[in-house]
Amino acid sequence: MKKILAIALAAVMTVAILAVAANAAAEPALLITAEQIAAEGNQKSAGVASVELKTDDGTYAHITSAGDDPWIQILPTPTTDVKNKYATIKYRSTSEKSTGVEIYTEIAEPHATTSEAFQNDGQWHTIVIDLSTAAAQWKGNFSRLDPMNAAGLPAGEVIDIAWVALFENEADAKAYTGPAGSSDPQPVAEKDPDTWLCQAGDTAATTGWWMHPFTDKEWEFTAKFTTPNAFDGFIALFFANPEGAKVQINLLDEAGAVLDSQEFTQAGDGSPTIKFSKTFAAGTYTLQIKSTDTGAHFVVGSAHAGDVAVEVGGNCNTNDSTLDAPVIVLTGAVASGASEPSNPGTADASVIAIAAVACVALAGVVIAKKVR
Repeated sequence: MKKILAIALAAVMTVAILAVAANAAAEPALLITAEQIAAEGNQKSAGVASVELKTDDGTYAHITSAGDDPWIQILPTPTTDVKNKYATIKYRSTSEKSTGVEIYTEIAEPHATTSEAFQNDGQWHTIVIDLSTAAAQWKGNFSRLDPMNAAGLPAGEVIDIAWVALFENEADAKAYTGPAGSSDPQPVAEKDPDTWLCQAGDTAATTGWWMHPFTDKEWEFTAKFTTPNAFDGFIALFFANPEGAKVQINLLDEAGAVLDSQEFTQAGDGSPTIKFSKTFAAGTYTLQIKSTDTGAHFVVGSAHAGDVAVEVGGNCNTNDSTLDAPVIVLTGAVASGASEPSNPGTADASVIAIAAVACVALAGVVIAKKVR
């Protein structure tokens, strides 16, 4: 009897093992890791502001766009057999514009793009791209990754990519959940909303406060505000001479102590995104812009007051038609892996910045007409 039971138990175990083996997800023919995507030796388009390797909730490449058509050429080029034509991508996107990810078999054309619904909800998802479509002309060379596919993509759009895995079989591609032993990254915390220091959609934006450092005298512009939300940077409407005006940007606390400093050169007209080194909690702050550059002018645009009241000061001239608030939007942020923002000056920033710059677009007519 014992022998019969032992044989039966062995048979059951054998069947179980075979069943597990049959149902186990296949390993990818080629796995492209976050480390490869974020490697310093890669070539990047001008449309990529940064590619950072993050390890706060799993390992992933944190990609921030500087504008239209961002792309990354991974070097050396990952290659595989042409039969491995299904690419599974694990991503987390908050881009309001992006409609998918693209993969190129050559550095220019052709390419394949996502056909499934692309999610921009800030949660982790996987999506499969069929690289064998006639238009893609897949040759087995993973020459280029376009992480955010969109026409007119604005600066500050963000996507995180954990890995890209290639398979011969579509079913294997859809079943794959990641490398063995990898931890599944957790969803990001909700970000605080962007906070306008001007009225979004205001059609009366003007050229605002003028700084003309034609002498050696230092000038400065200040905007004091109290925000109900955490923030990690700001977008502003700036004008300057084509040759550029170099400025120092300080963030001050309520007592006037410097919390963060950034140097920036504005050449011509634009709406740059200035990022701080930390995430700052809700509270009262002063944004200070100052310079000793001579021979160049610098202008902060203005509009009607928006989400928060702003007190403007400093040593600067005021345009006669200046309205009561600078055209500035504080970009929303969260501390990494937390549901609450960090205290000022204490936590490293791991943030998502999405900026709506309606005021900047609406100010275009005013910019074109301004006289220097």
